[in-house]
Amino acid sequence: MQPQHNISGQVEKLDLRNLSGYDTYEGTALEGKGSLTLSFTNLTHLLFLDLSGNLFEALVVNPFVKLDSLGTLNLNLNKFKGSIPDALANLTSLQQLDLSANGLGGPIPDIFVKMTSLHTLNLGSNINLVGGLPKSLGGLCQLKTLDLSENSMSGGISEFVDVLSRCANTSLEVLYLQNNNLTGPLPDSLGHLKSLTNIKLGGNKMHVHIPMSLGRLSRLEELEINGSSLCDPQKSLSVSLSSRRLPSPWFSMSAPTGFLLSPD
Repeated sequence: MQPQHNISGQVEKLDLRNLSGYDTYEGTALEGKGSLTLSFTNLTHLLFLDLSGNLFEALVVNPFVKLDSLGTLNLNLNKFKGSIPDALANLTSLQQLDLSANGLGGPIPDIFVKMTSLHTLNLGSNINLVGGLPKSLGGLCQLKTLDLSENSMSGGISEFVDVLSRCANTSLEVLYLQNNNLTGPLPDSLGHLKSLTNIKLGGNKMHVHIPMSLGRLSRLEELEINGSSLCDPQKSLSVSLSSRRLPSPWFSMSAPTGFLLSPD
């Protein structure tokens, strides 16, 4: 059952504790302003919560929030500011979390490692998110999609990739890190993430030498490295991936041997 809500005005607190019989709530028509307070204490059957596309400016999560069954939380396209709330770690059943296109800032906290069912994490387009890529995210062996694009993150990606590559079975398919301030090399361990289909690293400050291990990525369909400093791209790419022909328009960088290139 899906309750229909069309609420507008100065919504400062959204408390749905009386909807404990519902398994789905969609609130995209709230047009609320001010704070969104997740203080649910008895919505143990709620599976899907979508509050995207509103004007909420603050995200407050009650540390005693009880959403034992919540699998999908979509809060993108709001105006949240401040840091990512630590209390989100209590949502241990989450499979999909979307906080993209907000104004969240500070470093990414080490809270997501507690979400052992999480397979999609989108924190993209939060220009005030800074700091390095937490290696704790590498402990999410079941993660399929990680989008941290369009932020202001810095540092390298080696620690994260190294930790993730040690998983007995890695599931990561989509890795979007483009348009940050990332530096450093591409680690050889990237080639151990054999489920990867899409990699975007363009628009960073990385000094990229394409590791030969990328030749192991038999499922790779999209590779974007434009905007980074490439070390001998002709040699490194032809050695590792010359037998692969990534379909246009899915490959983007300066022309190496053996690739179809996307049009500018």
